[in-house]
Amino acid sequence: MACVILWSCHRCASTAVERSMRELEKVKVIHEPNCFAFFCEDGRLRNDEKMFTTKRKSILSQVQQSLSEGYECIFIKDLAYYISGSFEQYTEGEFANFTHTFLIRDPVAVASSMQRMSKAEGRVPFFTDTLGFEELFSMYKMVKSKINLNPTVISAEDLLKNPRCFEPSLYTSPSF
Repeated sequence: MACVILWSCHRCASTAVERSMRELEKVKVIHEPNCFAFFCEDGRLRNDEKMFTTKRKSILSQVQQSLSEGYECIFIKDLAYYISGSFEQYTEGEFANFTHTFLIRDPVAVASSMQRMSKAEGRVPFFTDTLGFEELFSMYKMVKSKINLNPTVISAEDLLKNPRCFEPSLYTSPSF
């Protein structure tokens, strides 16, 4: 059983990766499980350890249920931005056995994409500190120091230029 978490930041094509993973048989996909805790419960929560501990147990419960349903791979896509200050929750215990991967993209491309989206949706302009690069790098350093000295890092630009180079077998093998 492969359990993979893809960490990313906003506008890095992570949803495209997630959608492609949904096409694979025997893969259970869990979409941004920390988003709800970040935006909705009790207002806009950040750094609420109780909430993230509860959410962590919920995610593990989903994983355990998926195991009993016969899935060969659990794929979780989330943004490190949503768990700022709670990275250790996802590098200890059962999550230490997951394969943590990172999807990155050129910050200029991310900011341009975010600006276009904000304008199209009539939203307030974004601030660059909300893009999530700092949180993604912090999560990468934590994974590198606690779990894997050489975590997988995927360039969104490379993936978009040549998606066929990322074989589905990469996502279903225990070694990812």
